[in-house]
Amino acid sequence: MSRFVRIVSSTDEKIEEKDASQFRTGGPPPANVDKDWEWLPLVVDNPTHDGPTQIKTGPVESRVGNEWHRVWTVRDKTAQEIDDGKDNLIHRQTSWQFKVALDIENRVRALEGKQPVTASGYRTALKARV
Repeated sequence: MSRFVRIVSSTDEKIEEKDASQFRTGGPPPANVDKDWEWLPLVVDNPTHDGPTQIKTGPVESRVGNEWHRVWTVRDKTAQEIDDGKDNLIHRQTSWQFKVALDIENRVRALEGKQPVTASGYRTALKARV
């Protein structure tokens, strides 16, 4: 469905946004020379992104010729941002969930004849799996 943006012609300031169905004629009225505003078609560029490895920022809106553009940008996350995201994912577990999972891990390791793992070692292993 087509969308339109009404802007102040002299400053390119956005006033409102409407769907084509909201106009009686199915589209916006022509520009009024007596008034300082006009309707422009809205062009949306909203790229997909991979959440764990990329960041989407925006939108940035501006006039480009006789259209109003709404654009998002996508960039790759830095190694530090990826690492921080993994840390946040692991810390979102409540402490009792982490403790239960660590307990189960150490019980399995005991059955396998392995040494128990510490909480920090287990957190590092979880982070490697995420």
